[in-house]
Amino acid sequence: MKLSLTPGVTRPLEALAALAPLAEARGYHGLWRAEGVAWDAFTVCALWAARTSRLALATGIVSAVTRDPGALARAAITVQELSRGRFRLGLGIGNNPEVPQPASPLAAMERVTAAVRGHWRDRLVPDVSQPAPPIWFAALRPRMIELAARVADGVVLNWVTPDYVREVRRRVGPACRIACFVRGFAGTRAAAVAALADNLTFYRRLAVYRKSLELQGLDPDNLDETAALGLVLRDRADLATWQDAGVDELVVRPIGPDDASVLALLAPGPAG
Repeated sequence: MKLSLTPGVTRPLEALAALAPLAEARGYHGLWRAEGVAWDAFTVCALWAARTSRLALATGIVSAVTRDPGALARAAITVQELSRGRFRLGLGIGNNPEVPQPASPLAAMERVTAAVRGHWRDRLVPDVSQPAPPIWFAALRPRMIELAARVADGVVLNWVTPDYVREVRRRVGPACRIACFVRGFAGTRAAAVAALADNLTFYRRLAVYRKSLELQGLDPDNLDETAALGLVLRDRADLATWQDAGVDELVVRPIGPDDASVLALLAPGPAG
């Protein structure tokens, strides 16, 4: 199982860019950048590409419906060229206020993916030296997961339990790649539970996440200590649970006030 990172807090651009060589030196496989209400994810990935030579880079995620497919195709192929083939395009619908929610998220994701790949296939982008980047789908519910297995190159999970990952693995089969975002914390059990509850505040307001958590048997308004600790990495020994569940790439999302300690605590070791 590969171990990657996604930044836990919004940082100034220079501080965000400086995270990439540090993660690479610590032996992490990759960096993922969600768009949210923060800096443009493609620009951040381009900054990371300029400061690293090995690190895999990915948007995790950008919305499939706030940009024209041609703009998505050009942005993605630009970062792929800058990074010399290290980029993955992570797509989802998104939940920001500016995101127009399509009548059918499934149809929208399939349509946009086909259009983006069509731009690459038909050379409606500049001549490049790198292959088209893989496309990964953010998915929480079974039908989107099944669509990801059918038309994308991987599936991105967030706020899921190891048992749910096992269910996803059974659903998508052994060939589909699974990346899973899991919170990481350096500190006591009680502090980890408090930090997780604070991080969950935003997500439990969103219907798609509430429903996903409830389908997993979790109460988003009253997560008990055992359930909470099952969603937080506090030691490298915790990684085995997720690997055994079927995760190909575990993406650590630090929570709490100290990202640097989480990065050091879970680091695979110096890059070879």
